[in-house]
Amino acid sequence: MKRDTDDTASRAKMEKLSAEKYPRRSSGYYLDDPIFADFLRQSLALGYRPVSYEMIRTDYAGLAESAQGQREQDQANNIVRRALKQYPGAKLLIYAGEHHAAERPIAAEGGKVVMMAERLKRATGIDPLTIDQAGLSSIPMNRPDADLYALAEPKARAGSVVLMRHGKPLTVGLLAGSVDLQVVHPRTTSVAGRPDWLAAMGRKPVAVPQSLLPTSGTRLVQAFLASEAEDAIPVDQIIVTAGQTPAVLMLPSAAVRYAIQERSAR
Repeated sequence: MKRDTDDTASRAKMEKLSAEKYPRRSSGYYLDDPIFADFLRQSLALGYRPVSYEMIRTDYAGLAESAQGQREQDQANNIVRRALKQYPGAKLLIYAGEHHAAERPIAAEGGKVVMMAERLKRATGIDPLTIDQAGLSSIPMNRPDADLYALAEPKARAGSVVLMRHGKPLTVGLLAGSVDLQVVHPRTTSVAGRPDWLAAMGRKPVAVPQSLLPTSGTRLVQAFLASEAEDAIPVDQIIVTAGQTPAVLMLPSAAVRYAIQERSAR
């Protein structure tokens, strides 16, 4: 989400997002990704109320470790003010980058910086249920010396699983002992040239209209929900190269409009 130092400005942006129920290009850096944007779009449709908790500061400490600690504290403070105090009694889902979810310093990184989840726990007395979905992915993130996913993936052949050992949750890798649960998802396979999990999001394959295919070179083809504004985030997009296998977009059951961007010559 867009970062704001002012609570009033942040609240106004979040109220606008809740009312419109879809993200725009101005909504935030990570929302430029159509899949992440649709995660938010579907969350809004379910009735979730978004709250931004990242902070912009110009006075962070010079030492990286100290600056990281300040950032974690800013995040925890924002969640307390903008979510817990603003919506007392509400259930709270915090979607965070991997490290911020640690409930204790990460041993593999020196074990010194207190991360956001632990600071939030100290500030509120609430013991959050922390769930890691990144550490055991098919893309090695933090342990290039050990393919932990290769070891865990056979357990997820039939669907996503939580690692257990002797009846208790097992956490391994970078966040071992720092989160409550780790999820292992099945290995991604390709269907019509697109990740199979897109279908699980309620999408269906739709061929890119013939009129949008390039006769030469490469172009980006984007699909937008027809009901959303011109600056909305596309619901899907794909890079298409002339002469290659017909391109497929994965689209929901809704009217869409298309746009194209030509590849810039270098």
